[in-house]
Amino acid sequence: MRHPIRFHRDHRFTVIHASGYLDGELDADAARRVHDHAHICPKCHEMLDSLRRTISGLRGLRGSSRASVVPDVLDALRSDDEQRTS
Repeated sequence: MRHPIRFHRDHRFTVIHASGYLDGELDADAARRVHDHAHICPKCHEMLDSLRRTISGLRGLRGSSRASVVPDVLDALRSDDEQRTS
């Protein structure tokens, strides 16, 4: 394991730059720093995986029409409300 101070610096750096890393916006050195840290830090590895899944899910919503989602959400809320008052 790296020196604890270096590990914590890289941890903060990774958290701050995670989105830029996944979007390919970091220079090679910064991207390598995030990649290397996530390889040895389970928390950062999971954070990057979670962010990756979230981005992928949001991209999947691009093709769906907003109007088609609203009735389903309203029905779910009404159903939940009816169960609480019963």
